[in-house]
Amino acid sequence: MNHSRLKNFPISFFSIALGLAGFTLALSRAESFIPFNIKCSLVTQWIALSVFAITGSIYTLKAIRYKSEVAEEIIHPIRIHFFPLIAKLLLVFAIIFMHQIPSMAKGLWWAGVAMQVFLTVFIMGQWMHNDQFSVSHINPTVFMPIIGNMLIPIAGIEFAPKELNWFFYSIGIVFWIVMFTIVANRLFFHHPIPEKLIPTLFILMAPPAIGAVAYLRLTDGSVDAFLRIQYYFALFMAILLLSQIRVFMKLNFYLSWWAYTFPLAAVTTATFVMWHHTTWKALLFIGICLLSILASLIIFLTTRTIKAIISKEICVPEPETHPTPAVTQYS
Repeated sequence: MNHSRLKNFPISFFSIALGLAGFTLALSRAESFIPFNIKCSLVTQWIALSVFAITGSIYTLKAIRYKSEVAEEIIHPIRIHFFPLIAKLLLVFAIIFMHQIPSMAKGLWWAGVAMQVFLTVFIMGQWMHNDQFSVSHINPTVFMPIIGNMLIPIAGIEFAPKELNWFFYSIGIVFWIVMFTIVANRLFFHHPIPEKLIPTLFILMAPPAIGAVAYLRLTDGSVDAFLRIQYYFALFMAILLLSQIRVFMKLNFYLSWWAYTFPLAAVTTATFVMWHHTTWKALLFIGICLLSILASLIIFLTTRTIKAIISKEICVPEPETHPTPAVTQYS
């Protein structure tokens, strides 16, 4: 990678690894209920881990050579929300490996927890005291510092006291409600978000889906009213957004298209989990449909991203001037 492309390597590149890791979780959950000839998730988990390692190595090199560019991303009103992708990846890999390699999963989990706590406190502190944030900067990426807190209990119930896991779940679920209200107000009553950020609307379905799975882990599989509210709201958001797929597919390709994948994977996983606990056959059918859509999307995005990298459409320098510099450049 030449110096110019390294200098402009975006933190959002981690969304590729997160999408692949989320797909692995959905696939492994499906494999536990549906007989497959081969365990495809065993292949995808190592692909996802490899992409994470490569992306992490490149971004670390950028941090060493171009400290000022990384510092700018950290204080940027939108890009700052992508740093928690790293914490979420550690937590998702802890879930993937918690039964395969428990010692490795435990290490990943604790590293993910430490990073998630730091980034949650740091980013929320920026929201409170940084005067560069405005309504125009509000978009679904603001959920990303929060979602990781609800991921923690899914594997954490194996590695830490239940009360500690309830602590993190409580942070995530309360601030999801708060942030959803703010984001909904932004989307419904203000100017549309920039085109590059439109795919991030899919993030809206992730918090309640993750929250439903985490809640089941914390309550030892109790299917109660609050669980159903979380899951069925996530399912409604999936239906709402998928019904507008033609609008999304008309957008120019950006790295932000990977924002479609992890939230969809979260809802798919939650659907299979709900089917397991309720045995309502409709949920099995919905889960298979969602998994098929997710698999097709992963294949399409992988092909399109490789093509974009080869043609140097990604990691290009930003224009010197544009109408809203804090908002329009994303990938």
